Amino acid sequence: CSSDLLNSVVPQTDLAVSMTGAPEPVGYGSNVVYTVTVTNKSSVTAVGVTVTNPVPIGSTLVSAVSSAGTVTNNAGVLVAQLGDLTNNAAATITIAVTANVVGTITNTATATSQSMEVTPGDNAASFVTTVNAPTGILLTTTDSPDPVTAGLNLTYTTIVSNRGPASATSVMVTNVFPAGAAFLSARASQGTFSRSSNVVV
Repeated sequence: CSSDLLNSVVPQTDLAVSMTGAPEPVGYGSNVVYTVTVTNKSSVTAVGVTVTNPVPIGSTLVSAVSSAGTVTNNAGVLVAQLGDLTNNAAATITIAVTANVVGTITNTATATSQSMEVTPGDNAASFVTTVNAPTGILLTTTDSPDPVTAGLNLTYTTIVSNRGPASATSVMVTNVFPAGAAFLSARASQGTFSRSSNVVV
């Protein structure tokens, strides 16, 4: 009596998740957009692909859309039902949130499917966004003398101040002086300036 042993090989899929976030850094109270990409790197179809993405702590959801299937918000957890992904196919989920804390927020997405996964270690991805504190830029301009006699010099003084709480970087002021006035000179207490026609930057 003899018997034959038949071994069957179950095809395995290989989903991979990547993520980007922009802008980085982002200002407090501003929006950041995360793009989650799910790719099927295997030679077989991944059946019933699902991506779960909790809304990052310290943020408020603005929108969430996917290139395939649907996205629902289940009590703060985004669930994207992407359907089947054929071999080498990819789908994206675009998530926009408002940053409500100063420091960092972390977004994490995880993909699963009904198929057997060969390398589950790359089925999740995270992106850490730096959230900067708001600045308080205040701009005031005065002129002297006022009134001025035609043909005499008129001086404009512009004061830029930052009432915080965070430092302001790359501050730029654009000053358009009025028609009918001839430019004489300009100086800044710090930084540099340039002029084009009646615009001083």
